[in-house]
Amino acid sequence: TNVVQKAVITHPLTQTIAVPPRGGHIPPVALCLQCLEQGTSKRYLDKQFVRVTGRATIRNLALFLQKKLHIDDGQKVDIYCPCQSGFVYLNNSHTLKAVKDLYSNDKDILLLNYDISSL
Repeated sequence: TNVVQKAVITHPLTQTIAVPPRGGHIPPVALCLQCLEQGTSKRYLDKQFVRVTGRATIRNLALFLQKKLHIDDGQKVDIYCPCQSGFVYLNNSHTLKAVKDLYSNDKDILLLNYDISSL
């Protein structure tokens, strides 16, 4: 029973105005991040499990991986989600919550793959 409370702002000259909460609560998303090409010389994460806010975007995740894996500016990180027909390339603007709801709503951990390529 989550009760969403509204912030109330009182204007000094007139009346009380109810302000809705900013976007509401979006739960965190647990991720398992794996390199798309197993057994290659590409860089791997020491810890492949992370928990992030559901508001984070694929672009945020790509920048995180670029920093964590010490990837040069001349390279980019692409994020993919495995599905029944193969791998789906994820657009930078998608939120992780939206990706989880679309591709793995019934699972606790969202499995994502990343690939490092030249620009």
